[in-house]
Amino acid sequence: MKGGVAYGIDFGTSNSSIAVAFADGSTHVIGTENRAPALRSLVYLNRDGNRLTGEDSVRAYLTTATAQTACSRCSLVDHTRYGTYTTCVQHRSGGSCRDSRLLAQVKRDLSSDHLDRTNSWTRDYRFTELVAVILKRLKKTADRSTGQDIRRVAIGRPVRFPGVEADPLRLQALAEERLREAAGIAGFSHVQLVPEPQAAVTVEGISDGLVVCTDFGGGTFDVAVLSKKNNRGTVLALGGAVIGGESFDSRLFDLKVRPALGVDGQAGAAKQLGVPGWLRAGLNSLTGCQQLLRDERVGPVLRDLSAHGGRGVAEALRELLYGGQAWACHQAVEQAKIRLSTERQARITLRRLPHLDLDILVQRSEFEQSIRSELSKVEACIHETLARAGVDPDQIAYVTRTGGSSRIPAFEAMLHSTFGASRVVDRDAFTTVVTGLARFAYAEWASSRPV
Repeated sequence: MKGGVAYGIDFGTSNSSIAVAFADGSTHVIGTENRAPALRSLVYLNRDGNRLTGEDSVRAYLTTATAQTACSRCSLVDHTRYGTYTTCVQHRSGGSCRDSRLLAQVKRDLSSDHLDRTNSWTRDYRFTELVAVILKRLKKTADRSTGQDIRRVAIGRPVRFPGVEADPLRLQALAEERLREAAGIAGFSHVQLVPEPQAAVTVEGISDGLVVCTDFGGGTFDVAVLSKKNNRGTVLALGGAVIGGESFDSRLFDLKVRPALGVDGQAGAAKQLGVPGWLRAGLNSLTGCQQLLRDERVGPVLRDLSAHGGRGVAEALRELLYGGQAWACHQAVEQAKIRLSTERQARITLRRLPHLDLDILVQRSEFEQSIRSELSKVEACIHETLARAGVDPDQIAYVTRTGGSSRIPAFEAMLHSTFGASRVVDRDAFTTVVTGLARFAYAEWASSRPV
């Protein structure tokens, strides 16, 4: 059996994957979810200490989402004749808290300089620990497949992590440091971080010359201009923007789902009462819904809505947030977005009667109009990166596109307009970068002893 040298990991905002580089130079993408390469980058936490990721986390959360423990009966609270004592920051008289949490977009938290952890059930969970849950699951699955404990890894990093806009150099360095730390917690001793678009240049079938590699994922858009020779790429310029599929999901939610829920104040007395902007804004992402679950302001708002003619809106929001339907709702939005890459129209459907009954038609043209501003920024990012490289579009030999968001027809049309359709090379959305990372890892460690 050929031995493994190192792993490549594509750690994404929405999905993650792992590939092994073997001693003979070949690579193999490991199936992590029912033999599929992509693992959902989600983390499930339970008050009993259980931690899960991927589809396992979704299944567990759907089972436990509504379970909660009253503060008066919580084992983390001591009730004595002299008073009540606890270190739980969520404790309140007459209150309660959920027994589980489902965390999404943990990659975004790596660049936060004012927060490095989240607290639940008297325990701090550092963001590096949460990322390590995902990396550890990938390593465990790959180790089982190879029969080895491989501790070398090349991990893809975005050119610009989400959240670094205020201080790009410092916050980018902070995010990279935390990603390395998470890899160490997951069991890796040798870690290299590689720009994601740079990894894509090692794919087979791309001739030598000037190459533009685009990686358009769930959280970021990355672009690299490289000079390729003998299957190695020299980076001439890198660029990136914090724009991705999850921001497009939020746009689609605001465009279609939010009005259908009635939270824009279009129904009867609810129009006079209104729904606060912070609540409306929080609904358009899974992370936002998770934060609303812990926001003590939500309950009084829903009670006021019910008391002033907005009972239907209030019940729909209760079902969405406290009935555990936020995940299903945002999945329906994401699936509609994906279908719009190949179809002219799609439906967002979520039927949880009697309070939630959504069946919304969305046209591709509507969706693309709603994300026009973001796509314009992506186009500007490409041209700025070309300018830094000192290269004109007509000098480019090939353009590769990877990542789920690269399938959006408007993005493909933009690449065709800039470079010409014949020079745009389509690569697998979910395996190209991770395969490139495994190839990079092989080149880095092929001559090293096992670790």
